[in-house]
Amino acid sequence: MPERSPQPPAAPGARSTLGRSAGRPSGALLRGLRAFALGVAALSSVSAESRRPDPPPEAPAVVDLSDENGVLINLSAPCAQPDGCPDRREVFVDTARFGVPGQPGGVWLSYDFELVTRPIGPAELLAEDELSLAVRLIISEVGADRLMFNRFGGLEAIGILYTVDNRLEPEVYDPLDIAAAPVFEGCGRAGSFATCANPEQYLGMSSWRALNPRSRYRPALLEAAVDRAVLAWWLQENRLVEDFTLGATNYVHRCGGAAYALTTHHCDAHLGRPRGDVKGADPHTGPIVFRAPASFVQRRGYYSLYESVHVDYAPWWDLTEADAWLAALGTAAALPPLGSGALPEDHDESLDGIADAFGPPEDPELTGLLLRARPQAR
Repeated sequence: MPERSPQPPAAPGARSTLGRSAGRPSGALLRGLRAFALGVAALSSVSAESRRPDPPPEAPAVVDLSDENGVLINLSAPCAQPDGCPDRREVFVDTARFGVPGQPGGVWLSYDFELVTRPIGPAELLAEDELSLAVRLIISEVGADRLMFNRFGGLEAIGILYTVDNRLEPEVYDPLDIAAAPVFEGCGRAGSFATCANPEQYLGMSSWRALNPRSRYRPALLEAAVDRAVLAWWLQENRLVEDFTLGATNYVHRCGGAAYALTTHHCDAHLGRPRGDVKGADPHTGPIVFRAPASFVQRRGYYSLYESVHVDYAPWWDLTEADAWLAALGTAAALPPLGSGALPEDHDESLDGIADAFGPPEDPELTGLLLRARPQAR
């Protein structure tokens, strides 16, 4: 999670030409999160070999996002190659459910799974396409299991992508136009997504989750999580979700369980620092807190940050549902309880619509896998 102070920018790289807007987030295609609450986006993800869902009422829209090196992601009809598309996965988005202008039916997001999950070294990150970087950033900072298990995992992913955009835009990271304001390393007006989402600023990008996610994640879990990461990238890239973080340039995960929303020193015994831990605290089931620039501190030479948005942790299943799933799968239900999952009284219900756009996993085997590996309270 990014916690470092802004530093002078690294040598700039070429900005990707994948349809990313050059100005501040505008939400031109759909205004605000509350518009999402008007309808639920139905998401189905299937591999090229699996049976696809019934087609939408009208033919899916065809959109082509490409760069100078060729097509990175096709938003088009399913694979029609005679020999199939073994490395390609397809995510169907029912755009009719949330009223995207000019797209009455839906779109297929078709992407190369092997490309965005293949093993790479830290030095290769700068040469990666933006979709690959976005997927690796989401999987490393949110986690494949949390992305699938937490109702608001997709919202976390979109918010994290916005922190990169916000570090690239001077009007956002320097709202008072202070000439001496520092710039996050690799970011700023001269930066690109690749130079800004670097391992020095986003620590997860130096972990196995970003560099070699297939090395430890189970295939079924990783495939499903990458589908959701691609969806989150597409929704944010096309501004179907506005910047609900209110210009955040930073974020931190907080404690869960009995220490819900408290700072991490209340639940960091798993790192060998038990002093100050709250009994029943859990480091894996807390909210993510986004932080945006507030006032400029002249004597220190940087912006102070305020907590702009808390995105809660809330598992899709409560204990009763979890035990029922496990029993149906022939697995003993005698497991430790889930993390708190309770939403605070000040929970922002306007965020619920985005969660519904992702929905809980529908595959019983994947659900069983998630429940067996669910975050557990100590």
